[in-house]
Amino acid sequence: MDRITLVGLNTSVISNNQKTLARLSTYQEQLSTGKKLNRISDDVVAARQSLRYRADENATGKYLDNIDKSLAYMGATDTA
Repeated sequence: MDRITLVGLNTSVISNNQKTLARLSTYQEQLSTGKKLNRISDDVVAARQSLRYRADENATGKYLDNIDKSLAYMGATDTA
C-alpha cells in the first residue's frame, strides 16, 4: 500500500474545495438571476435550443402582426 503524504492530501483537499466552491458559485448565480443559462458556455445545447425558440417566437409574432394588418386592410377595402 502506498503512503499518502501530507502534501498530497492537502493538495487533494484544496482541489476538491475549489471545485465545490466553483459549483456553489454557479448555483448562486443561477438562483440570483433566475436563469439556468447565463452564458452560452453554461450549456451549449440548451443555449442553442433557447436561441432557436426565441427566433421562432419572433417569427410567429411577425406572422400574427401580418395577419392582423391583412385583416384590417380587408375590412377597410370591404367597407369602401
